[in-house]
Amino acid sequence: MKHLTVKKRLGATALVLSLALCGGLLAGCSTQTTQESEEPSEEIQESEEPSAPANEDAIGQVTGVSEDGVISLEYYEAAEPVEDYAALDPATLTDAGESGEVTPDSDARYYVVDGGALADAAAEDVTAGSMIAVTAGEDGVQEIILLTDGAAQSGEASVSQVTAVGEDGSLTVSQYQRKADAEDGAITDYAAVDLEQYEDTGVSRELTISDTAIIQVAENGTLSDALAEDIAVGDMLIVYTDDTGTQVVVIYPAEPAAE
Repeated sequence: MKHLTVKKRLGATALVLSLALCGGLLAGCSTQTTQESEEPSEEIQESEEPSAPANEDAIGQVTGVSEDGVISLEYYEAAEPVEDYAALDPATLTDAGESGEVTPDSDARYYVVDGGALADAAAEDVTAGSMIAVTAGEDGVQEIILLTDGAAQSGEASVSQVTAVGEDGSLTVSQYQRKADAEDGAITDYAAVDLEQYEDTGVSRELTISDTAIIQVAENGTLSDALAEDIAVGDMLIVYTDDTGTQVVVIYPAEPAAE
């Protein structure tokens, strides 16, 4: 009987030891599982990187515009950060000695500096010779600001023919260029421009006339004051910027149709 009793006690002891051993193993497994489950989160945290800084403004002179709208620039620098492009004097800019390209966003907004304020412009107004600034509005939308007109920079006036006048007064024009065999030299007398020296390029664009523009009509070798409302389909327009930075539009009325 004693032997049986000892045997039962040994069995009970073995059972307790087995349970303790299993408990230790389970605890070890649990600890190992917990440690392993924490490691991936540490790897995720290590993979996080700071976001790239926002692009800075770009200022430059346009050297060309591709068919798909990409603008090639010779970059310029301002002496101080520019807070108001409408008040920036382009004469204070210096050549940065670098060149590059700017691809306008599909929703980019275009402006032109006119009399110390920004007026609406269009993508077609960005031409070789223009000085532009590329920035972003408060809403993050890209803005392309014409600081100077391309024609003004190159010393050439823009010659075009009106092909449509919208109900709101907007103008669509066909751009002209000097003929290959035309006499060289910029226009000096806007009252007597020889339009036979120019030919249609077939390029159509919207022409923006600023609210402060000087509008004149050329007749019989003289210039007289006119209004934007006087511009009609078929008229030839000479557009340039005077010494004060003001846009000037000279109207050469279309010849009346023969009866």
